[in-house]
Amino acid sequence: MKRLGLNKKVLEKIKADPVLFGMVAKALHVSSLTLPLLLKKNHPKLTQIESLMAIKEYLGVQDKDILCAVQQKEKKVRGSNINTSLPIMQETL
Repeated sequence: MKRLGLNKKVLEKIKADPVLFGMVAKALHVSSLTLPLLLKKNHPKLTQIESLMAIKEYLGVQDKDILCAVQQKEKKVRGSNINTSLPIMQETL
């Protein structure tokens, strides 16, 4: 499954430029310790309008120059092989 994410050039610019880094962190209301984690994962939160506006304003680029399709890893749900269609037996006293 694919989703929107920031392209690699933009991710690298945010990491390398302290002013842009601060603008994005402020726009997303995250700390300077949290933003590197979001950047590493290319987290969907990075594509929120506030973040995109800060990036566009600072770099002077358009959305099409910032965004790209990112392959999303599928998460396995714990216990997903359990048959939930079976009736539940209740003890009677």
